[in-house]
Amino acid sequence: MKIFGINTHHDSSYCLLDNGKVVFHNELERFSRVKHDPNPKRLYNLIYSDSVNYMNDCDAFAMPINIDENHELNKWHPINLSLYNDQFNLKKQLYNVGHHTCHAANAYYSSGFDNAIIFTLDGGGWECVDGVFKQMYKGVFKGENNKLKLVYSSNIGNIGQYWLCLLSELFGMSTMFDPSGDESGTLMAMAAYGDSKKYEKYFDDISYAITRPLNWYNYHNFIRDVKVVSLNDYDQNSYEYFYNQYVTKRNFLRDKLVSEEFDKFDLAAGLQYHFERYLLDFVMSYLPMDNTKNICFSGGCMLNCVAIGKVSKILKQMGYNVYCDHAPSDAGLSLGAAKYVYHHILDNPLVKSKHHCYFGKTYTDSEITNAISQYNNIKVEPNVQLSDIVNHLMSSKIVSLFNEGSESGKRALGNRSIIADPRFGYTKDLINEKVKHRKSFRPFAPSALREHISDWFEFDIDSPYMSFAIAVKEDKQKFVPAILHKDKTARLQTVTKEDNGYYYDLINEFYKKTGVPIILNTSFNDREPIVETPNHAIDCFLKTQIDYLYFVKEKLLVSKTS
Repeated sequence: MKIFGINTHHDSSYCLLDNGKVVFHNELERFSRVKHDPNPKRLYNLIYSDSVNYMNDCDAFAMPINIDENHELNKWHPINLSLYNDQFNLKKQLYNVGHHTCHAANAYYSSGFDNAIIFTLDGGGWECVDGVFKQMYKGVFKGENNKLKLVYSSNIGNIGQYWLCLLSELFGMSTMFDPSGDESGTLMAMAAYGDSKKYEKYFDDISYAITRPLNWYNYHNFIRDVKVVSLNDYDQNSYEYFYNQYVTKRNFLRDKLVSEEFDKFDLAAGLQYHFERYLLDFVMSYLPMDNTKNICFSGGCMLNCVAIGKVSKILKQMGYNVYCDHAPSDAGLSLGAAKYVYHHILDNPLVKSKHHCYFGKTYTDSEITNAISQYNNIKVEPNVQLSDIVNHLMSSKIVSLFNEGSESGKRALGNRSIIADPRFGYTKDLINEKVKHRKSFRPFAPSALREHISDWFEFDIDSPYMSFAIAVKEDKQKFVPAILHKDKTARLQTVTKEDNGYYYDLINEFYKKTGVPIILNTSFNDREPIVETPNHAIDCFLKTQIDYLYFVKEKLLVSKTS
């Protein structure tokens, strides 16, 4: 049985499941080169150019719920129209799945657990609760075998919108709704340099005002200082309270943004600390509901690896197993919708299979060699081995990797990565200056051999998708300064032979030669979505000061001619 999943909102994506196994998962931004691309027309064109045969061959379609201005299920979205277009003979069953249900499904059905409590948290999405369409910001689900049940939902306490609002209005940074980029990671990195207590009570005040039970659309009007025409079910007092509280406290914080950067770091630390408390309170409130020892996290807020790392440390000490899926952002909604339809609605059993995230397109040898032939300012060395790549790393060279299917989700995990030697502190500044062109305080992540985690990190955890920021042991910190953040944590990727064979072998070769089972890993891009095609890879390589581009499967090492 084949299910085709589609998400048409921001972080647009599509996927195919075949008997419960993911065949592919493609994100629109990787092809359009527009971050968080929400353009349905571009998605429509990409799907039909890439996957029309798969669509014709599938048994059903799955999409997150889309609600129109009349609070009704919108069946006339451009993508929906294409699905029912006689020209393509695509008149097949279309299932609409709740936004948070999609998040929960992608986490639970990829976790390998037979049962779990699933926590979802983000800026909001439509869910059908007791037959009524509602905006939902957070949810608690119970997974039992192949079934998924919503046991708690809330449209109060929108911490995701709160974060985005302050990111934009107080820090002047771009959000996920701005094609220029998403700087939530910058704010998270800044927090380690600040005093979280300095502005704590002001964040609490604003949070209380923002978490009044106001609907999502009115909320956006409020923060833009636009008077709304209709308050729906909420009275004028709610509006006035929210507006006065929010604007008063926002203006106070704005006045605190003086030219010295340390004030901004203190603000970031206060916001991060507030989020960490919010997340911990949310999780601890619902743990007693069941005897299961398995916990899953999903939703855009769960990309905050610092908060997830701290909460997970507590959960691990309490005896829980913790899992966060590879695509907790809305890019994972298409996967979650398809999995929910296959398992929960159509009652197919859980699929026990190898779990990984390399669901992007795989490019043939001829496509890669053809791409290389289009450039006259590069040279190619054939038959380059992993040991040669390790030697380049040990010579302080920066190497970009391109291998088969690209990673599904926001983080590069070896197939579209830039790697370097973590043993020298200057490596971090080198990559920021020569390649990434981002804030100097932004940290880089480690990819580490799974069997060595307990020797190098504060606590042992599976983190195949860089979900958790974990402290490096004090006696090991001097060996890997390039991957340490200010607070001595690192956003860890654990690597096994089963997850990614070549990447494991590469790190293991580095370990044999250096005694360090870790390499520095950052996404293969420069202020743009992660590269997808061979041409994207070569273009990014040429416009930065990356030393080498390695096509792994073909064993081709590309360098610049000058």
